[in-house]
Amino acid sequence: KGFPSVETDANTVKIVRLFPNLRVHRFAFVKGLLYLIGTIRTLWLIKRGNFDVVHWQHYNTFPPAETLLAKSLRWLGQKLVITVHDIDPWSAVKARFTTLLRTTFMSAHGYIVHHESNRELLSQRYGIALSDISVVPHGSYLEFQSGMQDKILSRQLLEIPEDARVVLFFGEIRPEKGLTH
Repeated sequence: KGFPSVETDANTVKIVRLFPNLRVHRFAFVKGLLYLIGTIRTLWLIKRGNFDVVHWQHYNTFPPAETLLAKSLRWLGQKLVITVHDIDPWSAVKARFTTLLRTTFMSAHGYIVHHESNRELLSQRYGIALSDISVVPHGSYLEFQSGMQDKILSRQLLEIPEDARVVLFFGEIRPEKGLTH
């Protein structure tokens, strides 16, 4: 009760999203406080929600709060599956929180990565058994296209000059992703 849910053929899947869009806040202190509040609310809801499994999209946002959440879930006896997007965390996190990241990962019961090479790397870096790591590839986005558009027409519709360089980048642009100008 009180959780958004999705009806499927055989089960009801509860979907809970408690973290605000932290990128809209300018100050790190505000972001950290909101993330900590989201972590506490998550723990409270999980404790009363009677979930079989908690699936967590892990982005290495604020490792102290994430480690608190992971360790608390383990202490509560809650099964945790983490989708690990960044095996090597981005530099700002890696420099300060390697031990916390290891603790967070080791609190999980299972892991999802999006490529076989990430499965091997996660196992090597954190000593996780390969049998605990599942590979679920990113799907194709082609079905979401309403049809291919003509390049010139697309530039006109988007008001992009014909001679302008266009770059498509998937995800957040950060130095460690290797995009150079």
